[in-house]
Amino acid sequence: MTMRIWNKVLSIELIIGMVISIGVGIIVENIPQLYWSRVCWITLAVLAIIFALQIWGKNNHTVKHVSQWLSNLTLILIFNFLIYTAVSTINLTNKSLVLVSSIVGLLLFLVVDIPVVVVNFPVVKNWFMRLFMVFLLYVNDIYNVNRFLGTTNEVKLILHSGVVDAIACFILTFFIARAWNFRFSWNLKLIKTKYFQLWLLC
Repeated sequence: MTMRIWNKVLSIELIIGMVISIGVGIIVENIPQLYWSRVCWITLAVLAIIFALQIWGKNNHTVKHVSQWLSNLTLILIFNFLIYTAVSTINLTNKSLVLVSSIVGLLLFLVVDIPVVVVNFPVVKNWFMRLFMVFLLYVNDIYNVNRFLGTTNEVKLILHSGVVDAIACFILTFFIARAWNFRFSWNLKLIKTKYFQLWLLC
């Protein structure tokens, strides 16, 4: 995919994010269990600013630079938060969609941050800031935002196992390596040993 396509995908994500922020912000006002309304409106404001800067930045390098940095510092946290809030809201308001919404949420966790990395991470040149960006990804993982409310026990088990986080991190690592011009190899070699063969038999 070309950078132009990645930019369009990111723009679509921003628009969807704004729609979800408005929808969840309105719905959760009437659900005592949920307390995300104010956060959703703040999220909407940030997404709207980034979207406006993204459009303005097409003809202005400085504005584009600001847009990329603001995106790097906020979008990964925001997108994961919106998946969590949207799925949890659906689960608590429509029990018949619990399994479907939870599975869709799990799949979105794996791919939602890729456009952010591809479009905006190349602007991070300094080693310290690269380290800081990795730290933000780490904070996003340990914050445990991806624990859907009202979901099935099977989905809870998958989420608590850390499998989704591990796969998402592996995928993002590939795209981060490309964005920062690092070498990344997919070939994982398994060495056959006596203990490995015993483990397979078990």
